[in-house]
Amino acid sequence: MRTWRKGTLVGLSLMTMAGVVAGCGSTTSSNSTSGGTPANSSSSNSTGSQSSSNSKLVPLKQITIGYSVSTLTNQFFVGLTAGVKREAKALGVNLIFDNAEGNPGTQTNQVEELVSRKVNAIILNPIDAHGIIPAVQQANAAGIPVITLDRTAEGGTIDSFVRNSSKVMSEQAAQWIADQLKARYGSYKGNVVDLEGLMSTSPGQARQQGFVTVMKKYPNIHVIATLPGNFDQQTSYNDMLDVIRGHSGTKIDAVFNGNDDNAVGAERAIQQQGLFKPIGSPDHILIASMDGTAQALAAIKSGQQDMTVSQNPLKEAEAAVQIAVEKIEGKSIPSNVHWPSMMLTPKNINSTAAQQFGLWSLSLNDSSKGNIPNMNSLPIYNSNGSVTGSHSNLYSQISK
Repeated sequence: MRTWRKGTLVGLSLMTMAGVVAGCGSTTSSNSTSGGTPANSSSSNSTGSQSSSNSKLVPLKQITIGYSVSTLTNQFFVGLTAGVKREAKALGVNLIFDNAEGNPGTQTNQVEELVSRKVNAIILNPIDAHGIIPAVQQANAAGIPVITLDRTAEGGTIDSFVRNSSKVMSEQAAQWIADQLKARYGSYKGNVVDLEGLMSTSPGQARQQGFVTVMKKYPNIHVIATLPGNFDQQTSYNDMLDVIRGHSGTKIDAVFNGNDDNAVGAERAIQQQGLFKPIGSPDHILIASMDGTAQALAAIKSGQQDMTVSQNPLKEAEAAVQIAVEKIEGKSIPSNVHWPSMMLTPKNINSTAAQQFGLWSLSLNDSSKGNIPNMNSLPIYNSNGSVTGSHSNLYSQISK
């Protein structure tokens, strides 16, 4: 088992990392542009980019990491960026930060600029999994390690891919819907709306795949509409309005949302059309989503939303920075790091278990890093707060 700096555990089969003295890091913002999406990760090894041949510790103050995030309009990516910045500062490495603002071309230009500036490693949160490939290949040719965060690229060499398992999360959310419908009707049946995520990204594809996989098991649960919510509140609001108006007279039992922003949009449309009924009512429209943003947590606490499968972008991003530094130092790094998730519902959102897991979106404005839990040893809780297993099985190598 590998213990990361500050005690974060991200892998089961990894060796203990050597300690390094942290200096005073700095962060700069670049005016370059770029674009990209999810990529395939390779097996755990120390090969990939040319820099892996350097086997001695590099003074942290001499390390510069480039980071390009897809957008900051979504709170999840704000969390990723906060985690990258915090860990770079804590370790004392220099950071060049770029926001692609949802533009794949801008992100491509950003990565190319980072390559020209000869950064020691690039942490990349791609917009487009295919469009970013040429930029990743440029970094590969220059011997610059590429670490993808939350999303990956479909080509080029990715040294490590740090993320939650979007497919597992979506399967949990979809299965929760199926189980709630069985509790309501006595059998697995009902009408479900599917608001997809952004399908040009690896999480969007994986979450949709997970939903479809579960729904195929229940032929009497009908997906009456599948629309591209695109991880966007306004798009999902418009989509849900169209579904409600286009299915007049059809009872809608549940909405599966590709992320929490989709859920916020769906909830607005349901409210606007006068269809909201309290949780527990036989006419209540179940709302299931993923990520654990502050808006979703507030909606769950107020009874507007039923559940979200939360991850922790702050800790995922910190792990990505630590892995980038190890790669620069020539150490062996994992090709895949899977962060655990936790289902949050009105029954457990205020529980000790939820607090222990970490309600990341409520801590974004917290200037202190606090204690980083041993995520591998944390138990998995169901919606009633009872233990159903451990997170250790989530660290196995799985396909996206």
